[in-house]
Amino acid sequence: MKLTFFTLNVFLFFLISNVEAKKPPEQIIGKWISEEGDFIVDIYKVGNKFNAKLIWFDATDTKLNVETATDYKNPDADLRNRKLIGIEVLQNLIYNIGNNKYEDGTIYDASTGRAWTAYAFFNHKNLLIVKAYWQFKFISQTLTLKRYCTNQIAGIKH
Repeated sequence: MKLTFFTLNVFLFFLISNVEAKKPPEQIIGKWISEEGDFIVDIYKVGNKFNAKLIWFDATDTKLNVETATDYKNPDADLRNRKLIGIEVLQNLIYNIGNNKYEDGTIYDASTGRAWTAYAFFNHKNLLIVKAYWQFKFISQTLTLKRYCTNQIAGIKH
């Protein structure tokens, strides 16, 4: 009887662990702040894809005003006057249940005016890791984001 009870507990442990590991793709939805605390994005779902809008950035070290700063480095002259707040900086991520990653997206870097291919995943600390690359995944830039709580940083308006 003890062996059966032990076996059942082990089975339940692995079953619960497996369910916890396979969280739904919607876990990415919400507000995320960069690990450095210099910007916040709002990730949302459109159809079966995930996009993110820039909702705040730290402009204390620049001459930019958060409310009026524009996308002046955009290679498309028609987009250079759009405000940075509200632009989609991440587009078209598709959740791949097979490898538990969000893939085939595009990330836009307003500081350079360049767009990169992107994918994202959650690490063991439940941080959102976004990788941006051009042609080769092994040569990438990494952004680490943590879920944003409104009382996390004083003085942020959005």
